[in-house]
Amino acid sequence: CERIGEGLFDRTIRISIGGALMMTAMSSDKFHDRRTIRLFTEENKSIGQIVADEDLSPSFKLHRVGRNPVTNAIWRTYQLDCDLLTCDITKEFTPSVFRV
Repeated sequence: CERIGEGLFDRTIRISIGGALMMTAMSSDKFHDRRTIRLFTEENKSIGQIVADEDLSPSFKLHRVGRNPVTNAIWRTYQLDCDLLTCDITKEFTPSVFRV
């Protein structure tokens, strides 16, 4: 996670199962108030924990979906948005995710 501005963070998360990469998520996350920034940076709460703990219902806006012609991975780009935060996310699922 890299802080790139006041309340603005870039993150990359990789999920593996049994040593095989299943999904990579890259996001740009904007927190709209100091309390939410503190929850994320000082209390190490994940965005999912913040959403659940604060009983938030972020809107979901799917921007694009496609397939990487080189790796055959499926990807999607979307936005989660609510009063406390906005996340612009790209997830890429490796072909092996469908063989689990």
